[in-house]
Amino acid sequence: EVNDVKVDTLKQKMFDIKTIASADEPLGNWWKYLLAIVSLIGIGFVVYYWYKKYQNRPKVTPVVYKSPIEKATSLLLLLEQKELWQKGEIKPYYSELTDIVRNYIEEEIQIPAMESTTSELILSLKKIANQKKIKLSKETLINLEKVLKQADLVKFAKVIPLDFEIEEDKKRISSSIVTIHKALPTELENADELELWNEQKKEEARIAKLKKEKRKRIITAVAVVLLLLFFSTITLVFVKGVDFVKDNLLGHPTKELVEGDWVYSEYGNPGVRVETPKVLKRLDVKKIVPKEAFAVIKEMEMFGYGSLLDSFYVLVSTTKAKEPKEIDLNVVIEGTIKGWEAMGGQNILVKQEDFSTNEGITGTKAYGTMTMLDMVNQKSQKMYYEMLVFKQDGGLQQVIVAYKEEDAYGKQILARIMNSVELKKAQ
Repeated sequence: EVNDVKVDTLKQKMFDIKTIASADEPLGNWWKYLLAIVSLIGIGFVVYYWYKKYQNRPKVTPVVYKSPIEKATSLLLLLEQKELWQKGEIKPYYSELTDIVRNYIEEEIQIPAMESTTSELILSLKKIANQKKIKLSKETLINLEKVLKQADLVKFAKVIPLDFEIEEDKKRISSSIVTIHKALPTELENADELELWNEQKKEEARIAKLKKEKRKRIITAVAVVLLLLFFSTITLVFVKGVDFVKDNLLGHPTKELVEGDWVYSEYGNPGVRVETPKVLKRLDVKKIVPKEAFAVIKEMEMFGYGSLLDSFYVLVSTTKAKEPKEIDLNVVIEGTIKGWEAMGGQNILVKQEDFSTNEGITGTKAYGTMTMLDMVNQKSQKMYYEMLVFKQDGGLQQVIVAYKEEDAYGKQILARIMNSVELKKAQ
C-alpha cells in the first residue's frame, strides 16, 4: 500500500528533483589503485629482467689458440674436466666430443666437417687420402667413423653406451686428432682453392648466424611488447572497467559517432532542422513506401543513416498530402510500428507523450523497445527507439532514432539529436 503525502505548497518550499546519487563501494576504490601499482611494478620487473639478460651480457674474451691442434687438445681437456658423462649427461658429452673433432678437421684440412653427415665426412677424408694429400691409415678412419656413428646413435636414437665404451670413444677421438695432425703434409696442393672454398662456407655460416640472432632479437622484442600490452590492458580493465578497454582499444562504432564532427542541417519540406553525427542521405521513397500510398501523397522525402539492423539508426521524413486532411498522429505511429513488424520487428513496446520543440511546435513522442530480427542471417538484437511526429497544415514531419538498448554512446547520440530538432513552419 502506498500512502500519499500531503504537501502544502503555500508553506512548503519547492525544490528541483535531485540528481542520481552513486552509491559508494563497500571497499572503496583503493584495491584498484593497489592492483595498478602491482601491475606497474610487474611491468618494470619484466623490462628490467629482459634488459639485464639481453643488453648487459658480460663480454667474454675469446681464447686465442695458436693452431687447430692446440685448440682441439685444450677443448678435449676442458671437456673431461666437466665430467658430463659421469653426471649422466651422455648426449651433451658426445655432442661436444664430436664437435671438437669436426671443428679440428674443418680448420686443419679445410673440408666442411660441421655441415657433413658422418658418411660424407669419412668419404671426404678417404678422398683426400686417396689423392695423397694426407696420409691417413685405414685404422684411423675406422676409429673415427665408429665414434661418429656412436655419437649419432646417442643423439638421435637415445642409445646409452657403457662407461668403458665412452672411455674408448674418447681415446679414439684423441688418437684420431693426433694421427691426422702428424699425417698432414707441410703444404697442401691447391691450397688456395681449398682456402677460398672454406672462406665461402664460413661466410655462409656467419650470415646464417646473424639471421638467427636477428630473428631471436625480433621475437624477444615482440614478446616484451606483447607482455607490456597484456599487463597494461589488465590494469586498465581493473581500474577503468571492461567497457572502457573494449571501447578505446578495440573500437566502438557509436563512440566514434559521439566523438566525430557533427552536422547541423535541414531536410525535407516542410524542413526539419536537426544535428546528426553524419550527413543523412536521401532515400528512394518508392522502394520503401507502398505504391498505393502515393494515391494520397503529393510529396514525400526521406533521409537516413544506418538501419534498424545496425548499431545505430536515424530517419527524417516529411510528407505532404494531395488534399488537406486532418492527420491523426496515433495512426501515423501505428503505421510506422506495422512497417517495423514487416521488416522483422518483434515484441515492440510503445509509450506515448506530448512533445514540443524549443520554438513551441507541438507533436507526439513515441518511445520504447523492440527486438529486430535479421531474417537473412537469423540474428536478433534489442533496440531502444524514439519517434517524434508533427503535423502542419496537411503536412507531416517525422524523426526516428534507434540504437542497441544497452549502448551508452547510442543514448548520448539520441539525446543530442532529439534536443536539436527544430521545424520549419509550413507556409
